[in-house]
Amino acid sequence: MKKLKFISLCCIISILTANFVFENINATSGGKILYVGGSGLNNYTKIQYAIDNASNGDTIFVYSGTYYENVVVDKTINLVGEHLNTTTIIGDVTDTIWMTGNSACIKGFTIRDNKSQGAGIRLTWDHHVVENCNIFGVKYGILITSSSSNLITNCTFRNNEYGIIITGCKCARGSINSIIYHNNFINNDVQARDEWSNIWNSKTGNYWSDYAGKDENNDGIGDVPYTISGGFNKDYAPIMKPIDIVPPIVRLVFPNGGEFLAGNVTIKWKVWDDCDANPKIDIEYSMDNNGWHAVATGLSNTTEYMWDISALPVKKNYSLGITATDMSGNKGRDASNGTFTIISPPHTDFIKPKKGFFYFNNKEMIPLPGNLTICIGAIKIQVNAFSDIGIEKVLFYLDSNLTAIKTSEPYEWVLDKKTFGKHEVKVVAYDNAENEVSKRANIWVFNL
Repeated sequence: MKKLKFISLCCIISILTANFVFENINATSGGKILYVGGSGLNNYTKIQYAIDNASNGDTIFVYSGTYYENVVVDKTINLVGEHLNTTTIIGDVTDTIWMTGNSACIKGFTIRDNKSQGAGIRLTWDHHVVENCNIFGVKYGILITSSSSNLITNCTFRNNEYGIIITGCKCARGSINSIIYHNNFINNDVQARDEWSNIWNSKTGNYWSDYAGKDENNDGIGDVPYTISGGFNKDYAPIMKPIDIVPPIVRLVFPNGGEFLAGNVTIKWKVWDDCDANPKIDIEYSMDNNGWHAVATGLSNTTEYMWDISALPVKKNYSLGITATDMSGNKGRDASNGTFTIISPPHTDFIKPKKGFFYFNNKEMIPLPGNLTICIGAIKIQVNAFSDIGIEKVLFYLDSNLTAIKTSEPYEWVLDKKTFGKHEVKVVAYDNAENEVSKRANIWVFNL
């Protein structure tokens, strides 16, 4: 009962404080996006260069790679790594990341191997968010000094001297009302030290590799609190197993920009996840950057999906997005690198032979009842084919066997095989974007 009362009280405090934190962080939404490590406009070679050129409310997206630099975040911005397993910052001399302004957000980085006595991330001032980060091999994973009302969640602190340390000058500003939950603290010399008053759990708390308590009711939460050194703080809902904080890696393979598409399109993607072999897949499209619309939701990770685009307007500037959600609720996303165009599908039809006619040595003689087509002697198979972007080739098949390939007009082939009986003739036309259309005809051929 005491455990439940403690957790309930902490949940109420967490919710109230979390609302306050997020209310401030939301001020960073909007603004422009700057890029680091890629190419094109608004792209920089160093994270600090992008920060120096950013304004309050901007987002800085950092592509996967290893960045050797120390970063000062002195603005209300979002600093986002492409993926925490592949986007790494290695600092030297001082704190690797020092957040000196208000209401900044950092997510999606690995921070490691700082050779100095500094921190992986240092927080000063208030209302910061740190989420989905790996921090290891430094003196202080996160150092909070005279900084309040922060949120730290979905992070892993491993093999540091201190996982988190919260301090501040008692004669000036303190460090209070921060929420630290749903993190992994693994094999740090000191897992956490809190000299002020902060909140270390919501409905669930954190995973502590040195937690010695039991879970008698098997609810995944320890039966006794975990004590935080430095004061009177406790994690009242310590988690018994490490938390999966790593989002899936998603790569959209096709369409990825520059394509001309028609009819049915096979969307292709790849997904990697540490713990879930079959994350759920959501697919969306956007037209003219005017919001996202569902293509399919809750798919299994089949890596392919057939998309019928025949009802969509024929025009340019389409984009596609793939989101994978693993069993722990971590989300990974990728979108097409450029836009693609939806066009009218190619067209083909038989010119000769026609349905319901009798042919003698390639000459049309008389009509026949129904769709019966009879040819005595050789017959020249002729088709038309056209597309908005041109025809690349036309393939002719006889009874599923490829017999001819034509890359220019006239699209025709002579069926002069010695045969007696019914045959299927199929033609497949490909436009210059590899979209295809096919037609079939059944004919009786008597050529001895």
